[in-house]
Amino acid sequence: MKNIRLYIFSVLMFVVGIVFAQEDSIKQHRPKIDNRSVLEFIPDSSYYVISGITVSGNKTTRNSVILREVAFKEGDTVSGSALWNLMELSRQNLRNISLFNFVEIRASLSESRQVNMEVSVIEQWFIWPTPTLGFADRNFNSWLSNGAKFNRLIFGIDFVHKNFLGLRHQINAYIQIGYDQKYTLYYQIPFLNRAKTLGIRFGGGYALQREVAYNTDKDNKQQFVKPSSGYASQHAIGLLELIYRPLFHDNFFLGVGYDYYITDDTVFKSNAYYMPDSVKNHQQYLSPYFLYKHDKRDYKHYPLKGYFIECQAKWYAFQMISPSSNDIVALDAKGSWFQPVAKRWFYNTGVHFNGVIGKEVPYFLQNGLGYGRDFVRGYEYYVINGQYFGLWKNNFKFALIQPRTYEFGFIKSNKFSSIHYALYLNAFFDMGYVGGALPTVSRKLDEKLLYGGGIGIDFVTYYDLMLRVEASVNRDGKIGLYLHLDAPL
Repeated sequence: MKNIRLYIFSVLMFVVGIVFAQEDSIKQHRPKIDNRSVLEFIPDSSYYVISGITVSGNKTTRNSVILREVAFKEGDTVSGSALWNLMELSRQNLRNISLFNFVEIRASLSESRQVNMEVSVIEQWFIWPTPTLGFADRNFNSWLSNGAKFNRLIFGIDFVHKNFLGLRHQINAYIQIGYDQKYTLYYQIPFLNRAKTLGIRFGGGYALQREVAYNTDKDNKQQFVKPSSGYASQHAIGLLELIYRPLFHDNFFLGVGYDYYITDDTVFKSNAYYMPDSVKNHQQYLSPYFLYKHDKRDYKHYPLKGYFIECQAKWYAFQMISPSSNDIVALDAKGSWFQPVAKRWFYNTGVHFNGVIGKEVPYFLQNGLGYGRDFVRGYEYYVINGQYFGLWKNNFKFALIQPRTYEFGFIKSNKFSSIHYALYLNAFFDMGYVGGALPTVSRKLDEKLLYGGGIGIDFVTYYDLMLRVEASVNRDGKIGLYLHLDAPL
């Protein structure tokens, strides 16, 4: 364990050293375009007419997809004071659809009060047959703490086409083998109508698990059960979702999921509360849901300015198929705020609330802290389940290296030759609480206010990639070093 953590730390320091070592050569290796908005004249407070919009650099993406994200159109009359803000909004919209590594918008005067807009992009590589390495445990840190066993690795191929037909259609096909197996296929069409406001996503798959987490012990560590032969759980899934995006920042999702489980008897023998109507091995249900997102972040993969709101209501309609089971409603709300506070200094905060309403809520639908991004830092190795939870996260950041761009001259393709990167030092503090745990055993972290804090380094680069290493201490005084591959908020 110590050797692995030392290796992680050494790799990070190597990356930091390489970045600093190249500082002197950055100016001599600027890419042709950058992530920026440029006014080639000084506007006054009067009005200008957008006389033309030219788009360049898009070898695959249709012009209509790009112009959908632009906050102005040809013939618009725009005040000089609002011109740059509209350009910045358009640039951020284009970056947040994850099709381009670089987006540059320039405004120039063609004649008196006539403005020509030039939108230049460098596209990402859209087709990724990516090998994946997963873990039978919840995450990388849990896998390390459980002995980093090779036989608990999961191998897969994740095929993604992010811009099929140049129309931003997305295909996701996933094949997973190893300890567990999974096969899924999803297709998303963002624009069904001429106004480009209505979209659809559909698909499904099948998953096989050799073991499942059936409970958490008194130390809030997951307990697993594995049958002597076969799989602990087989799970078929289906999804149909309508997407409505009237403007830029608001997304409405209305969908229904279908789930069919075949669960081994050993799971129910270990925990009778695992699933409703657990006398039977087969369980199926529909799950209609409504989801709303309001996103005004400057860059959704690693935001520094703006805010984000998300609310969801989901109905687990067991009684539609099995009248003897109780229906359950899950409510979820989260929000985050990002603000520059001084040159190179940034603050962000976020809250997340989740609750499940219903009689005899089964274990497999209980939520809590310890999954995905929902954890108090310093408690990465623990799971706190319950019927409801609240989480508050805070980060205070300093840009050790502000966003930079660099071009490798020996690489021919501009999809890979031009990169951007940044490095941030951050201090953080989190608090969380989980209530309504199943009364199967008394656990040390149930229904207790948890908090933790520490310092870390975030390395952000192109293709929406980032590496985050954090050293933290929790309320119990335990110190840890953790690796994460996504933003905390």
